[in-house]
Amino acid sequence: MGSVKKEVGFTLIELLVSIAIISILAAIAISHYQSYRVRTYDTVAMSDLKNVITALENYYLDNNIYPTDSSDLLANGFNFSKNMCFTKFHLHNAGMTVHMHIMHTASPNAWHTKWPDDGGAVDHRNAESCM
Repeated sequence: MGSVKKEVGFTLIELLVSIAIISILAAIAISHYQSYRVRTYDTVAMSDLKNVITALENYYLDNNIYPTDSSDLLANGFNFSKNMCFTKFHLHNAGMTVHMHIMHTASPNAWHTKWPDDGGAVDHRNAESCM
């Protein structure tokens, strides 16, 4: 009598189902990773905005006026985190209020405050282009 040889391995359907499951999990992981990156960039932008407020106050203490544009602030030693920029920097109320937006170049969001009118409150704005 001949011996029956049993084949060992996976069927094509089993392999395709496994690949589909792995692809779905990878798609979910990648989308979550991208949202974490954007949140990290936004946190850095908000932190830099708070640091700009401190730099504005230091500039004001030295010069009795707020800087007329962001280059004055940058020339006096303020440094952004990597890939950060102003999208808006304007003086209002006869130079007593600074209206500014800041963003990370890899984020779709910009962050806004008016100092000292808003008291350092930061809120979300649609992204603009860097100055």
